[in-house]
Amino acid sequence: MLLGRVSSLDFFVSLALMPVSMALAGPVGEALGIPLTFVLAGTVPLLLTVAAIVGWRLPHDEVAHPLDPPVDDVGGPPPVVRERPAAAEPEVRGP
Repeated sequence: MLLGRVSSLDFFVSLALMPVSMALAGPVGEALGIPLTFVLAGTVPLLLTVAAIVGWRLPHDEVAHPLDPPVDDVGGPPPVVRERPAAAEPEVRGP
């Protein structure tokens, strides 16, 4: 459920910022040249991603607060133990 919310937010933010990126791409391409603009468009997000992962210590946080349930030694999720309601005692009728 959380992944759907994150994907939705990613989609709408990308859609909202598309006009801004189009408005910036033209002047930057004109000033720096198209090949350099493409190189920058490919490397700047990569550098920002690495900076975010290292700066916010995301691997440490993922280990400290995992989203997936813990896995036992066999490789599967731990068994779910549910208590059964007590069975009603059968009625004893006389002869």
